[in-house]
Amino acid sequence: MNAVEYCLLNGLKVAGPDHPALLCASETLSYGALAARVAQFAEGLRASGVKPGDRVGMLMLDTPDIVALHQAAMATGAIAVAMSSRATQDELKHILAVVHPAVIVVDREFAELASGGIAAASPETKLLYRDHELAEWKAKPAGVLKPVVRQPDDPAFWVMTSGTTGVPKAVAIEHRAIANLVAADLDEFGLTSDARVGQNSSLAYDSSVEELWLALAAGATVVVIDDAAARLGPDLVPLLRDERLGDRRLMHRYDLYRHGDRERRRAGRRHHRSGRDDHRPRNDRAAADGCAVRPAPDQI
Repeated sequence: MNAVEYCLLNGLKVAGPDHPALLCASETLSYGALAARVAQFAEGLRASGVKPGDRVGMLMLDTPDIVALHQAAMATGAIAVAMSSRATQDELKHILAVVHPAVIVVDREFAELASGGIAAASPETKLLYRDHELAEWKAKPAGVLKPVVRQPDDPAFWVMTSGTTGVPKAVAIEHRAIANLVAADLDEFGLTSDARVGQNSSLAYDSSVEELWLALAAGATVVVIDDAAARLGPDLVPLLRDERLGDRRLMHRYDLYRHGDRERRRAGRRHHRSGRDDHRPRNDRAAADGCAVRPAPDQI
């Protein structure tokens, strides 16, 4: 299995290649164009020496390119690791020391920060630029997107904890966990290809899974909200209105946690401990929650 099949490729099948997949201020990508870009980036990563199981770091602003690169890393069998664009030099050094990515792709404004972190903590990491290598990859003909088959419990991506109770640690999100969570959410929220979903969580945070992966699996349109607007600036209200981001059903997901729903979460933990190997998407929220994350190797 590969989570990209359950999400992007399922959305492509449901909505069709011409339906808008990603909207942002600078660019609009249809499902066909997004799948093509993911295929271009996947081929570029392989040409850069990325192998299944390698980590692919990203220090980029929220644009369609980071969405496509995140998917491409997982499609190659590698592990996507988006890093906070607000990280300090010391924080990035620690993150790189934990992740040791084979490559890290950056927007040019983060070049100095990334170069210093690589030199200090991960000298074997290859530094790639969005406006250079990624631009070259996009100029090449796109092949067919064929995600590499992975085991259900193989990590699809890592997120870094905030470090409020110590130092940041890597948490692995499995391919199976994404498929299960998306299947459960599709059943609960009834999202369709007519919906528009705002992505206001950075890919550096696990909350982006539901904003992005759920929407793509449903064939819906993701509106990428830039960093400034996402911080509740004056542009947010007109953006919500103009892009018709009026669907509040996803907020129910967070209400489950805010108000408890303890029994469901207990059931999820029991299921996780049972070691069940059924990796097919299940319309079982507790099961999906229970197997959502696990510590990355050497992070326990």
